[in-house]
Amino acid sequence: MEILLDKKDAANASLSVKLTQEDYKPAVDKKIKDYTKKVAIKGFRPGKVPTAVVQKMYGKSILVEEVSAIIAENINKYISENKLRLLGEPLPDDAATGIVNWSYDGEYKFIYNLGLVPDFTVDIATKSGLTSYDIEINDKSVAETLENLKQQFGEMVDVEKSSEGDFINGKLNEVGGTFESTTLLPMTKLAKGELKKFIGLKVGDVVKFDLQKAFDKDAAVIAHFTGASKEVAETMAGEYEFTVETVRHSKLPEINQDFFDKVFGKDVVTSEEEFNIKLKETITENYNRESKSFLSRELQKSLVENTSIELPSEFLKRWLLVTNEGKISQEQIDAEFDFYAKELKWNLIQNQLAEKNNIKVENSEVLERTKEMMRTQFGNMPLDAQMEEFLNKFADNYLKEEKGKNYIKIYEQLVYDKTMEHLISNVKVANKKVTVEQFQDILKEDA
Repeated sequence: MEILLDKKDAANASLSVKLTQEDYKPAVDKKIKDYTKKVAIKGFRPGKVPTAVVQKMYGKSILVEEVSAIIAENINKYISENKLRLLGEPLPDDAATGIVNWSYDGEYKFIYNLGLVPDFTVDIATKSGLTSYDIEINDKSVAETLENLKQQFGEMVDVEKSSEGDFINGKLNEVGGTFESTTLLPMTKLAKGELKKFIGLKVGDVVKFDLQKAFDKDAAVIAHFTGASKEVAETMAGEYEFTVETVRHSKLPEINQDFFDKVFGKDVVTSEEEFNIKLKETITENYNRESKSFLSRELQKSLVENTSIELPSEFLKRWLLVTNEGKISQEQIDAEFDFYAKELKWNLIQNQLAEKNNIKVENSEVLERTKEMMRTQFGNMPLDAQMEEFLNKFADNYLKEEKGKNYIKIYEQLVYDKTMEHLISNVKVANKKVTVEQFQDILKEDA
């Protein structure tokens, strides 16, 4: 067998694979012989089917199967031995190969296209213009968070009349139309100008309103309220009737030990003063994580935009089309390819940085990160030895689920986190203090 590499440019190449009879005939003959023992053909006793009959009936399909297997095995071996770094997988070049005469018992030649990982250099020393935001938590942010927590842990009770912030359950009907549904109306979603129509409603009351006007023409909110799809919600308009069946009010909890325990876990804080301190610390930690995450995204974006990597774009588009087997169209690939290319470039950059700086992730780290994630779901409550043992088993089972995809996801997140820690410690980053409101505006601009 002869395999030749023809490198077209830094990112594209082709493999020429030539087979002679000596390469495939022994495997084909063996498979035909095996068929004579197993195949059931009318008129012949089991195991006594003549070779010539099997050859005539199954010879071509056996030849195709064995040649394909031999080619795949040897291409993989060639790629491994020659340390070729590929993007995607080899794709047959049918135009260059031409029509294959499978009935010809002689030499075969096939051409495959390859997408190569090109050589590139990541220069982190020149990266500047990045800002790390130190977010100042003010009393307003603490008060808003406390109000949200009170709403979250509030108790829903039935009331006689609706007031601002209540939830109204009832029947929705299109006036003069056919649409109807039973639905829940969160009054917080209503447009301010329409809110007064829904205040003071009692069970049995009917209110008429313009659907688009009531929700500020927000299709997502209308879809949630009506139960229609967002596409349908965009077309829904006109007058609707809402008949009240129940009015529910969120009774806010008292600020006491029971509330402290619900928010932070049993006896983590035992006074209102400790609660306020802990709440501010938690808000600060959350915003610090968000600030770090924002810096990481900006750094990633900067590296992708300023690192020159020549990708085999046409090959990758074809590879995406072939490997997705009709699940995605060429038009979709063309429309989304820029996003895909940026993600691919980042993966290449991250892999190079991880290799160059010996960034590794151990199995024990994956397990511990998984357990941290699960502890958060348990509210970071202190766990005894028995619960810790349960947590270990639960985490281990989670990592094995989805055919190992959960493991890969957490592993890749750890690689990302470690890579970012290395980068942030080695690039120029300006520090700037901002308020919560200013930081939220920065996030909106970036969205």
